[in-house]
Amino acid sequence: MYREGPGTEPRRPERIVDKLKQGLEQMPGKLGELTAKRNQLVNRARVAATQSKVDHALKALDAGDPTSAIGRFEDRIRREEATVRASRNLPFHL
Repeated sequence: MYREGPGTEPRRPERIVDKLKQGLEQMPGKLGELTAKRNQLVNRARVAATQSKVDHALKALDAGDPTSAIGRFEDRIRREEATVRASRNLPFHL
């Protein structure tokens, strides 16, 4: 049942059990390492997403022309006024 021969170590049930116990004892530590690594990766992903949002927001701002915000506001008001005029010309209101 157990193989023994030159260059091989006898495989006794005690040694197998000891090896399994060692592996079981190491599992909480490995679980802690994996949990820490996952948390680190999640945090890095959140930081990258936040940095991306900040970059997009900064690109949306036109720091060189302070009147551009007023121009965009005026364009939006004109579109709204045109929509109201167009809806008045329709035979029914939406």
